[in-house]
Amino acid sequence: MGNMQSESSPRRWPILIGFAVAGLIFAAVLGASFWQSGVADSKRDDAKAYTDRAALLQEAGVEGQAAAVGLQTYVEQGDATLLPQIKGHTDAGVEKLTAALAMSGASDVSGLLSAASDLVDGSSQVVTLRQSGDIAGAAAALEQLSAEFEPLLATQATAIEAEQAAATATLSDADSAEDLAGWLSIVAIVVAAVSGGALLIVLRRVVFRRRVPGAASSVR
Repeated sequence: MGNMQSESSPRRWPILIGFAVAGLIFAAVLGASFWQSGVADSKRDDAKAYTDRAALLQEAGVEGQAAAVGLQTYVEQGDATLLPQIKGHTDAGVEKLTAALAMSGASDVSGLLSAASDLVDGSSQVVTLRQSGDIAGAAAALEQLSAEFEPLLATQATAIEAEQAAATATLSDADSAEDLAGWLSIVAIVVAAVSGGALLIVLRRVVFRRRVPGAASSVR
């Protein structure tokens, strides 16, 4: 009896070490899977931020163009009822542009707000000239303002493309991280299944040896 215990004890150590290693591998793989899932979620949040910033820049551009069209119509027709609409589009454009600038993104648009403020000041001068009856002066000021507006739109369009490209790339990274998390989860399941199967085999052998004394010596 004592000989059986002394002979079986050395055999237990490799088994125990094997299960310990399997447990560590399972924990490490499962932890890596959870970490990759977190990376995927973070990447998707970043992609949404890029998309939201691009949308704000687009909306600001639309408001600016609407204000420009209204200002041109006002200069041509002198219809004072257009002024509240022009102001509304201008204020909305500046508000959306300010919101976009407050967000971190893939493009540097720090100069857009100052350029937009200059355009707002120029628009006010155009309105003042038209209200005073100086149609020619208002038209000339509007033409100069249009020349300054085009580069702003071009810069805005470049920034929008950069944000959209960053969103696409970040979503791709998120998908890759999610795929890796899935594969790691599968590996963790396989390790757990193999370890569990091995444990069942060991337990069955132990139970068998206890029920049938001398089974180990007869097997040898």
